[in-house]
Amino acid sequence: MSKNNPACSVTLQQGFALLEVMISSVILTVGLLGIAGMYGFASKFSYEARQHTQVVYIANDIMEHLRMSKIAWLKSVLLTGNGSYQLNIHNQSASVLFTASNKNQKNRYTDLILHDVAAWQQHLASAFPSSSASVCLSLKRHKTESAINADLTVNWTVNNADKSFMAPVLNDACGQHETGRRQYMMQMQL
Repeated sequence: MSKNNPACSVTLQQGFALLEVMISSVILTVGLLGIAGMYGFASKFSYEARQHTQVVYIANDIMEHLRMSKIAWLKSVLLTGNGSYQLNIHNQSASVLFTASNKNQKNRYTDLILHDVAAWQQHLASAFPSSSASVCLSLKRHKTESAINADLTVNWTVNNADKSFMAPVLNDACGQHETGRRQYMMQMQL
């Protein structure tokens, strides 16, 4: 036989068969769908982490402003009664009631407190424009006249929250009982 005879030569195929290409495309599609599903899951939790970070920032801001204006709180809202005070701030409104020993102190100190409360309400409104959020601040004059015990609870709701990841609510004093509710608590002596 001669080398040039085409009937005698064996040719080897090179490349992929159609079946191999189809199987590899199915495997690739399943992998990409899994990645796309994880992306949605990760974006949901990054949104909740962002909200939690904003809540921690708001809570720390409130406590620092309380620390800086402690005298105003002591001389305006913690003067009478049992020396305790409850403040509720929602991302739409705030409730503030004052008692003071004289009008000059009331005007001077309450202006500072009203400014702080308005700033906190604005922080809540900007951090949670499409969901509800509230801050419950409980102040109590400590045994020593110059110290304040502060309990702060921030509640907020997460839209379309997955109920399987719900944490238990520790403080129901704020009065929010909604689906998707989250809570952050802080205590400090000022």
